[in-house]
Amino acid sequence: MLFSGLVGFLLYYPLTISVRSGYEFQQAETPLTQAVDEIDDISKLELILSQSPELVTHTNVFGQTPLQIAARQGRSDAVRLLLKHGADPNPNPSPIDNGSDVVSLTESTPLYLAIMSHDLETVIALVVAGADTDRTSRSGESAVQVSRELGTDEITQFLLSRDNTGGRTDEP
Repeated sequence: MLFSGLVGFLLYYPLTISVRSGYEFQQAETPLTQAVDEIDDISKLELILSQSPELVTHTNVFGQTPLQIAARQGRSDAVRLLLKHGADPNPNPSPIDNGSDVVSLTESTPLYLAIMSHDLETVIALVVAGADTDRTSRSGESAVQVSRELGTDEITQFLLSRDNTGGRTDEP
């Protein structure tokens, strides 16, 4: 099984690449974050995890975990694999100061990213694994509210079926 490009290089030379940002060095990509982002073949992700299971918790330069990347892309197969290997469905956000009030993708939980990708299978996998459906976004919106705003009716119905509050908010 041959890999090309950066993923092949990183698998052959297991290391974490660092990039220079100003006067600081930051972690850029690991083989797993790169592979989740660019490779559709789940067997290649399994190979990386079998060789370096600790990579499941590493983040890229943007602070995104492999699970966040897979959820953002609606990759339910990769999400299930990462969860099976110990990925946390409720990671603490890694805020990146981008100088704006916009919530960056790194501040979104895998569940919110899956909702934004309109992928019901990924949402189900995350909720079954224990993703916190009651956790609100920085702007105070619940998962159900975000799903409703995006018009993802199937996801909204699924979340409501798992939600003890019935989708109620504290608003009058």
